[in-house]
Amino acid sequence: VVALPGEAQPIIERFHLSLFKHSPFKTFRDAKKERWLVISGVGKDSSAQACAHLAEVSLTNASTAWLNVGVGGHKSLPIGTLLAAHKITDDTSGRTWYPPMIFDLPCNSSEVRTLKSESHNYPHDEIIEMEAAGFYEAASHYTSHELIHCLKVISDNEISPRLKYNAVPELLSECLDKIENISSQLMQLSREQGQLKKPHPEMDSFLEKWDFTATQTHQLRNLLQRWSALKRHENGFETAVNSCHNSKEVLALLSHRLDISQVNAETL
Repeated sequence: VVALPGEAQPIIERFHLSLFKHSPFKTFRDAKKERWLVISGVGKDSSAQACAHLAEVSLTNASTAWLNVGVGGHKSLPIGTLLAAHKITDDTSGRTWYPPMIFDLPCNSSEVRTLKSESHNYPHDEIIEMEAAGFYEAASHYTSHELIHCLKVISDNEISPRLKYNAVPELLSECLDKIENISSQLMQLSREQGQLKKPHPEMDSFLEKWDFTATQTHQLRNLLQRWSALKRHENGFETAVNSCHNSKEVLALLSHRLDISQVNAETL
């Protein structure tokens, strides 16, 4: 998700994206439909609305990775510096988010403050910009926080306080290798999350044989995922659960067997 056409241009060229939709937001995608880009326009509300649009047209799911790339100002950092946001603050509401850094960053990180309007009053050690909070809050409706991140390239500072829009494509271009590195790591994490969130192959047979409440269905899904992680291709629970009379007994038995397996694994 980017705000400006100048931010989009280098990314479109690097990943060979083609125009998919012209309105209400210009939306692009690659041939494999793996990478998508939307130009939101300036402001956190526009960014949030663009996220909703992108979620709809790209058929996003709970393991989709989201990345906001754009420019921002900083009191002293050199123009062209790329940073990832480890804290995002909405200056208007005071709300904060802390993107989990669970992959290797090829750049430093910084706090980011989202303002309602353009400003050249730089805080001591924060990037100021106008989209990150709207983006992050909106994207968090669709996926988990470890898959949502913001990257900002410094475009202005106290020495050069005016953003030069015609310089934005070059600023982004010089950071593309690092942006692609982070994007690729997020896509790998997304694939791993997708595998973990896939229903266990025996899930349907459990639901057909016993009556599970909504809460119990969620517990069953988690237990079967744990079983897959610990036992991998080994099943072994079918015979045991066949003696169960109800869903409560099924959950108790699976939980007990998993606890034993966990203890055995930890003592090896």
